[in-house]
Amino acid sequence: DDRILHQEDQYERCCPCRGAHGNIRGGQGVLYIRGQIDKEAVQKYSYLNVVGMVGSIDNDFCGTDMTIGTDSALHRIIEVVDAIMTTAQSHQRTFVLEVMGRHCGYLALVSALACGADWVFLPESPPEEYWEEHLCVKLSENRARKKRLNIIIVAEGAIDMKNNPITSEEVKELVVTQLGYDTRVTILGHVQRGGTPSAFDRILASRMGVAAVIALLEATPETPACVVSLSGNHAMRLPLVECVQMAYLGLLELSAAREKYEEFCVPMVMVPATVSNNVPGSDFSIGADTALNTITDSNVEHLTEKMKTTIQRGLVLRNESCSENYTTDFIYQLYSEEGKGVFDCRKNVLGHMQQ
Repeated sequence: DDRILHQEDQYERCCPCRGAHGNIRGGQGVLYIRGQIDKEAVQKYSYLNVVGMVGSIDNDFCGTDMTIGTDSALHRIIEVVDAIMTTAQSHQRTFVLEVMGRHCGYLALVSALACGADWVFLPESPPEEYWEEHLCVKLSENRARKKRLNIIIVAEGAIDMKNNPITSEEVKELVVTQLGYDTRVTILGHVQRGGTPSAFDRILASRMGVAAVIALLEATPETPACVVSLSGNHAMRLPLVECVQMAYLGLLELSAAREKYEEFCVPMVMVPATVSNNVPGSDFSIGADTALNTITDSNVEHLTEKMKTTIQRGLVLRNESCSENYTTDFIYQLYSEEGKGVFDCRKNVLGHMQQ
């Protein structure tokens, strides 16, 4: 009611963190005034400590040698490659294997090294111009040496020098058209996320879990949020903020190299440019608003044209990574099945159009 709201407002004015109310802090003060918690509970739970462990098959977090899940994902990929290689005993084929990694090519790179792939495409390292010719020459040379199996690894986020996507289907068509080789595409997809965890991942998760619990038990109100990482095969605690700030590492390396290379003795400024708007320290990144406009315009224009007729339209928006199970295809198929005789369904994946 108005009385409680007035009390809360007065509390925030006089005591945003602590003050006459002792150790009662912002949100706790509101709960205390409302009578939802007593003063003893406020004193006992006066602070919250945060300790993180990184679970990612991409191994793309700064500060740790390996993230939980990466080794198991690599095992899945190598198992598939091993299974594919058995077919080489009776067939001369080229296999294009697409693995996960929209922004990080770790899985593609390491699996390519482990299985002796002929070629690998990564998001971080676009191939040089005329890569199509170089790839065909490489495959031809290997065939001339009686190699029965060609393997090409493609990370799902692979791009060329002009930032255009390089897809597994595009690579297949290139090989078939230019060389005439029998070529198959295998897209692992979410198979890499499943299966039985490797022994390394099981031990890693246990070690990090123990380190996280100990960190919480030893924490004080002044202890900053930390991340448990693996460094030199030792479980370490690193400040979370510092790990996130390492996204600026490239600029820092250039700055540090000024003492050694005169060419780097120029003014340096980093400008955050990403449609994801996920750069710490900036309210907006360049590109984020344009991407939102593109998404909105695409949907609004489509709906406007349809609603000019007698057709009624509904709209479902989905983030590409919101769920492993409720994929765009799954939702589309669900509405298509349930809407038979009542409504139809269309899907539109905007993809790189937003960028």
